[in-house]
Amino acid sequence: GGLLFLNNNDPAYAAERVKGAAEYDFEYYMRDLLGGNRGSLSPTSTGPPIPPPRTLKGPLISLLLKQNINSDEESIPTKVLFDDLLPSNLKTEFKYKFDFYRKGAQKSFYAGRAPWKEEDISDQYYFDLTAYAFWKATSDVLSTNYKLRDVFARNIGRRIY
Repeated sequence: GGLLFLNNNDPAYAAERVKGAAEYDFEYYMRDLLGGNRGSLSPTSTGPPIPPPRTLKGPLISLLLKQNINSDEESIPTKVLFDDLLPSNLKTEFKYKFDFYRKGAQKSFYAGRAPWKEEDISDQYYFDLTAYAFWKATSDVLSTNYKLRDVFARNIGRRIY
């Protein structure tokens, strides 16, 4: 028996090979040593194209999130939060924070990597934005009360199940 070492010096192979962390570190330090590090090591790539949003369907979507948290028809997380955990003064604060986070993140979500076609929960990217705002506002109103956070998550699971 013996050892087999593979060494492919083919230039086509080297061009396709991805650099490892050590190679990037070495290149960074050598550029800094020899000429000063004047920016990024390689031009940034544009990345893959963003696929159009999927249309979310099925009964679970409306159970998880609603278009408007002020509607009479509430999602399971909203029911758990409003009916089981929050006093009325925090409900108003939650609604304010939810609107604040959704409006604040709307521009970066839309202009960034998740442009939606319509402002509807069935649009994948708009669902993501609304879910972000909901969970961010929830984390604010439940703040550091980890027992309430635990009860919140468990009660959602119980109502879905």
